[in-house]
This record gives sequence, structure tokens and C-alpha cells, in this order.
Amino acid sequence: MIAPHACGSRRASRPPAAPERPRGLSDREWIEHLLAVNAQLREAMVPAIVVPAAWGLTPAQTRVLSALLARAPHLTTTEMLLVACEAPGSDELPQRAIVKVHVSRIRAALAEHVPCAVIENRKGHGYLIPIGPAASIKLAIARGLSAEPEWNNA
Repeated sequence: MIAPHACGSRRASRPPAAPERPRGLSDREWIEHLLAVNAQLREAMVPAIVVPAAWGLTPAQTRVLSALLARAPHLTTTEMLLVACEAPGSDELPQRAIVKVHVSRIRAALAEHVPCAVIENRKGHGYLIPIGPAASIKLAIARGLSAEPEWNNA
């Protein structure tokens, strides 16, 4: 990583220091602690949205759409989407191919409910939703939710 130097020149910056292990923790306890922190950080990386039930998206597909919308109009890498696909509490990332499957099903749902929406593929890198379609998707989500009975009675 390159960071600007005080004089305006650029120099390599150091990676963040690893957390210090508290005294008295066994190797196993320290590893369990790090795994728990890792799980919390992964969960925090995936923003949560609610989509209308009529769209028929699974929870994993909803998390993928949420990640794409949160970064729109910027690229969301395949690795970021894998984290979004991961089931909460799981220790393993799903296979990379599942991202294509989820994006395909999200595109099908969007074609029905938000015809102008597009999810662009950047082969080998990830996906993105341009700003205009992202706004249309968010509006369609709001309209769809406002039409659902449980949201009207709240």
C-alpha cells in the first residue's frame, strides 16, 4: 500500500500491526478469539436490506444485492460477494461459482420488477450496478415494501 508522505512524495506504508495476544490465553483460546473477531468483521462487511417478498430472493441473494447496492456505482469484487453469500455463523466461504448463480437469479428478479436495472460483469473482477439503475432498484424496493401488508400496519 502506498501512502502520501508529509512532503508529498509517496512511500510504502506498513500493514496494520497484528493484535497482541493477551497474557494467559492458550493457543486454542487465542485462535477461537481470532475466529470470533473474524466472524464479526465479516458480518459487519455485508450491509443488510429488506426486499419485497414478491421478488422471491433467498437470504444469500438479498445479501449479494445489498452488497452491490452499497458499493454502487463502484465495483464489488467477487471476494466481497463471496463474503455476502456466506451463511451467518459459517466458517467457510462458498465456492466462487455460487456468485454467478446468485447474480443470475437477482437479474431475473430485477428483470421482472425493475426492468431498467442492470448488473454489469467485470470479467475476473466482480460486478457493479451503475448509479441510475441502483437508484431505480432502491426506489422499487421502497415501493414494493410499502405495498406489503406487514409494512403498512407498522
